[in-house]
Amino acid sequence: MSLRIIRVKPESNQRFFVTLDGRLYGFRLRFNPRAAAWYLDVSNSRGQVVVAGVRVRRLYPLLMQYVGYASLPQGTLFIGEDAITFAGLTGIGYTEKGR
Repeated sequence: MSLRIIRVKPESNQRFFVTLDGRLYGFRLRFNPRAAAWYLDVSNSRGQVVVAGVRVRRLYPLLMQYVGYASLPQGTLFIGEDAITFAGLTGIGYTEKGR
């Protein structure tokens, strides 16, 4: 397995597709202002949601509780040290109370 860095846009609600292990996956990353937190959804190549509402935390394995699901990519998915800060919003993996 190799390291794969996925760049995201500076938007509070975005969708993007990435090929991992030869399979296409859809990702939705969104900011919930009420919770002051980021959330992630993962879908398969047919657009069916496989995992929804995973709270994003920096340097934390986001899909750890789903290890072994055949419909998810193998390996570890996490938000790296270079957390994105969007203008007017809390950065990915941060909360209003701190890091």
